[in-house]
Amino acid sequence: MTPSQLAQVVCALAAAGASKHIQLVTLTGEPTHERALALQLLRSCHGVARVWQPLPVEGNASSASLADLIRRRYKREMTDVLFVAYIFSVTDVALLNKPELLELTSLSRLLLFVQSNFLSSSLREFHGQINNKVIFIEARASSMSAWEAFRTEPSEMAKPRYLSLVSSPPLQEQLDVLRRKPWYRRTNLTGLTLRCSLKNYVPFTVLKKLPGGLVSVSGLLGDVIDALATYLQMRIECREPKDKKWGAIRTPDGNWVGVLGDVVHGRADIALPYYYPMVERQTVFDFSHPIGDDW
Repeated sequence: MTPSQLAQVVCALAAAGASKHIQLVTLTGEPTHERALALQLLRSCHGVARVWQPLPVEGNASSASLADLIRRRYKREMTDVLFVAYIFSVTDVALLNKPELLELTSLSRLLLFVQSNFLSSSLREFHGQINNKVIFIEARASSMSAWEAFRTEPSEMAKPRYLSLVSSPPLQEQLDVLRRKPWYRRTNLTGLTLRCSLKNYVPFTVLKKLPGGLVSVSGLLGDVIDALATYLQMRIECREPKDKKWGAIRTPDGNWVGVLGDVVHGRADIALPYYYPMVERQTVFDFSHPIGDDW
């Protein structure tokens, strides 16, 4: 595909996602391809987004200093940036996997143009977690296709997933797929174990003790988490807090205990059953959409 055709894809995706900035990044070597693409973007994306010249990871800047530069340049606008880079080898993917850059993939969208012979290895070696916003574009001589990859656990293999064909310029139905938030596309969490902390609260959670300190959960919310586990293809392990407390509010010394304490201190990922979104809790916890009650 020519730089002009690639530029049409970048501009269309930037417009669909309301990106204010398009930032090219050079992972290895001289930014020859990025410079050619930048010229086309300046012509094609006028009025869509501001196009910035390529930033290097290797050579003039380390991955850490590049991440710092990006944060200083865009500050609170990270969600308004569409990053673009080329993948020519697994070395490029290894650079992207550096923690300081990998962290940015959950904040901003990243469009990676990949040569066909490196697509499988790039997807397999990518360490992006479930919330990464990276789209791999396989660029062939006469066609393009979009892919994504993510890991539910660092020790698990990456899960590649085909998204859509991509024309130049992209069709509306293709853009509708590519601009969706990652959570809407990901229903295979095989390998992920979600830990929950809870107390018996009939009829919402009815607990039965199991070996190893675990509990089975039935009742209204038990049905909900069972359905989620089946739909998302993951495991859920639930335990009662050791102190047997709800932990609904902070203790006088500012600590969290009980069910909520398990979440704060990393012993659990979610808390069940119901906790109302009080101001004090909202500064620490994320809340689901209301289930079975009006808030």
